[in-house]
Amino acid sequence: PRRASRMTPDDAASAYHQAGHAVAALRFHFAVDLVTIVHDADTGSLGMCRSAAGLPPGFRLDAWLGVESRRILHEWAVVLLAGAGAATIGVGVSANPDAETDFHNALDLLDYASGDPDNTRRLVEEASKRTDALLRPSWLDIQRVAHALRERRTLTDMDVTTVPHWG
Repeated sequence: PRRASRMTPDDAASAYHQAGHAVAALRFHFAVDLVTIVHDADTGSLGMCRSAAGLPPGFRLDAWLGVESRRILHEWAVVLLAGAGAATIGVGVSANPDAETDFHNALDLLDYASGDPDNTRRLVEEASKRTDALLRPSWLDIQRVAHALRERRTLTDMDVTTVPHWG
């Protein structure tokens, strides 16, 4: 595995950010295909957590939302918010372009699930509390994934699922 020669503050924040996404996704039993802190100059992204199998086959945002669909959207909102939450706990900062994009994407999901701006605000507060409740007991796993990301910069699905101690 390739080792990072020197970590910048952005790398450490990005490692915690992406680790937060990955561990939150796994906690909700969403598959994680790839996690990286390799910067993408084209998009400006400081990293990425890719979970292609998180939504059930045939899931469509334009379809009628039942209870199960709403639950999945709420869980995805928590996964999106977990990146900034983990970076804040890990290094004291969450302000980066990825965190802002994640927040807006979570807001869009919750707004879509709600259909009512007043209810959306309540759902955002609920998702924030749920994110915090997920991050604290998962902190050791988040640290392990962040450490592995700082060491290797990219983790595949097998790497991600074997790094945390799920016992």
